[in-house]
Amino acid sequence: KRDGKPLEKLGTYNPHPNFKEGAKHITLDFERTKYWLGVGAQPTDGVQFLLERAGLLPPRPLYPKLKRSPSASIEAETQTPTSS
Repeated sequence: KRDGKPLEKLGTYNPHPNFKEGAKHITLDFERTKYWLGVGAQPTDGVQFLLERAGLLPPRPLYPKLKRSPSASIEAETQTPTSS
């Protein structure tokens, strides 16, 4: 979205399952979605989850690496006991 209007409609998502099928319905224009991701579009967290499930984005790691300062890692290394 930019200035309150979507630039282009790439698909729809109905979070309420269909009672007959028991499935949620997602429609997605793969070609246009690939284009927008290729030119640097940043999806929201919810959309990124759906794109990961559709196979357009690689899945995020379950436990992201924590950013530590270099001094913290040096202190941790010097405080680890060594077995002799």
